[in-house]
Amino acid sequence: MSKLIKEDCKNFSIYNLRSWKALDNNYYGGSIIWTSGYDEKKDDIRYILNKDEGYIELNYRIRRHNSDEEWKKISYKVPLTTTSCHYGKKRYWFICPLYSNGRYCGRRVAKLYLSPYCDYFACRHCLNLSYDVRNKNRRGRFGYIGRFFDLEEQVVKLEEQIKIKFRAGRPTKKYLRLLNKARRLGYSADIVNGTLGKP
Repeated sequence: MSKLIKEDCKNFSIYNLRSWKALDNNYYGGSIIWTSGYDEKKDDIRYILNKDEGYIELNYRIRRHNSDEEWKKISYKVPLTTTSCHYGKKRYWFICPLYSNGRYCGRRVAKLYLSPYCDYFACRHCLNLSYDVRNKNRRGRFGYIGRFFDLEEQVVKLEEQIKIKFRAGRPTKKYLRLLNKARRLGYSADIVNGTLGKP
């Protein structure tokens, strides 16, 4: 069974706060609304950012995925930290607030995720999330053939780009790269005149 992917989870991002200019204020409040499913069911989360005390407070209602249980109100604080940038500004980060297997995570992250199976926002490591692209082969069952065609396309492009194959009697780096890719495809290469051809 494949892992739950981060694309299936709601997320709360430092980048969003920065684009909304929330981080320009010492104290800021707002809300995010998510629309999900075919019935366009709306969920929202309210947040209060307090830069002076170094936290963001999250307030929302939740119930278990595909469950008929009562809505539960959740409210907690996520610590904030900063690192300095090269030109004197600060970069803000969340500190993951979750305890996983009895240990406090405390990772510095830019995004927190809310899994359908967890009540609290946490980093993708604590929730054991994967990326969608990791769960499937790019080209399905024809992956090997697809990689072969990609390599062949790279050889053709490299061959068109190369203007100088030899410098001071030695092959150039680009030409050596071309020969290496060509050998992987099963082509024979004649270094003397630089012609590629199938064996």
